[in-house]
Amino acid sequence: MNNKVKIIQANLSELKELYFISDNFSPDELFYLTTMIYYYQGDISQLQSYLLDNKMNSYLDLMGKIRLNIIEQNINQRDLENLQSYLENNPKLASEWIAEAWFLLGWAHREIQSNIIAKKIFKKCYSILWQVQAKKKAVKSMLNHVVCQSHIDPSKRYIIDFQTIAKKALEVGDPIVAGLCQLNIARDYRFLGSYELSEKLINQSVANLELDRGANNYYFAVLERCYLNIELKRFKLAHLDYQIVAESPLLEIKEASKLILKILGGDVKIESKALDPVWGDVLKDKELKSSYKLTKTESSLINYLSLGEKSKVEIIKHLYGNQLNFDSAENRLKVLLSRLKKKAPELITYHHGFYTINEGKVLNTDQNLEVS
Repeated sequence: MNNKVKIIQANLSELKELYFISDNFSPDELFYLTTMIYYYQGDISQLQSYLLDNKMNSYLDLMGKIRLNIIEQNINQRDLENLQSYLENNPKLASEWIAEAWFLLGWAHREIQSNIIAKKIFKKCYSILWQVQAKKKAVKSMLNHVVCQSHIDPSKRYIIDFQTIAKKALEVGDPIVAGLCQLNIARDYRFLGSYELSEKLINQSVANLELDRGANNYYFAVLERCYLNIELKRFKLAHLDYQIVAESPLLEIKEASKLILKILGGDVKIESKALDPVWGDVLKDKELKSSYKLTKTESSLINYLSLGEKSKVEIIKHLYGNQLNFDSAENRLKVLLSRLKKKAPELITYHHGFYTINEGKVLNTDQNLEVS
């Protein structure tokens, strides 16, 4: 694995380790390595000074500027157009930088909530990153592809897609992306009123993302757990999570933590432009909320269906095993499905003998993780 690939797919702790063995790095590699450390730390003043004192070539300077503007929450559309134009007109640029620049463009468009554009870019970016052997970053690109679709159509759940990506992330050795998938699944389960499953997944997410403590992803997971604990009225646990989040200097985390205080009745002023889109929806009261709570058996059914479509016989075997005869188990399933239909009329669909969750499907679950 060459230095460029190591840099573009490293998490914060890995970037810091690379910095101490960077004697053989080229000037452009060292420049982008340092830029990414300041970026992930959310250190606006340090990144500003570094970019001012270290001028490289046009595309790296522009990538550094866009990274700075992302954490400043002040993205300039013209910069994105200029970077894309440069990529399209300079095909001989190092393929690793091309892949990273396209990923950055996708991320910037996602930040300004141009999700349709971002989704297309992340789809394009997946294959480019995979070709340069940046497999971790490729899987992360596919995750963002699905996340963009979830913002385009928030009425559907994307649990199967997130589980597919989490599996792929672990295959390529990236627990950070797996943790991000678990964060998204936990949020989906919370939307569905399955708090037990949500808690299980968010705890797994925090454990995986703690490997990258200091970056925003870890704090977003802790914020989600804090929010869940508030909904469950476990305020002592919520307070412990809030104390963890309070250590972050990142602007978007600080504003989201203020929102937690506001939810608890505090009188705080929130800079809505600095919020991540997910927390922006919470502020605007646009976030999906469940009006019901699923029972343990209902949650078990939803979790099983999240693995894909299942027949009645498969569901009965999964839920009741050999504890009941088939007729009794079938009657229990009918009652269970009827109860679920009253709580969430469109949650489960039945088609040609199979039950499925009504969810948006973006990926084809083959070994190449190709998108539809």
